[in-house]
Amino acid sequence: MTSQKKSELDVVLRRLNRNDPRLADLSLSWIECGDFGADLLAHALKVNVILRELDLYHNDIGPQGASSLARSLETNSTLMSLNLDMNNIGDEGANEFLHVLRRHNTSLTKLTLANNHV
Repeated sequence: MTSQKKSELDVVLRRLNRNDPRLADLSLSWIECGDFGADLLAHALKVNVILRELDLYHNDIGPQGASSLARSLETNSTLMSLNLDMNNIGDEGANEFLHVLRRHNTSLTKLTLANNHV
């Protein structure tokens, strides 16, 4: 992740943690956040009650990042749409989402996992 993209992610994370009411839809496609960025986003999602749609298209997120994001949905009840197209979450990451969505989350109505080596 370039320093500019990391700086942009830091700004977004602060806004998510503050529950900025202007941040209901967020696209972070192509920022190359990887598992590290996904972990940071997952922590923010645990406290955020505003965000409804999150686009993480093509970010090189692997099973670890996917697991963190999935676990954040155990407590987050406002996110309705999550796009993880073109990442590398694999079967392990997909199974984490399956487990959480079956038992802990009823608000996420759209999860996109195309092209993830599943």
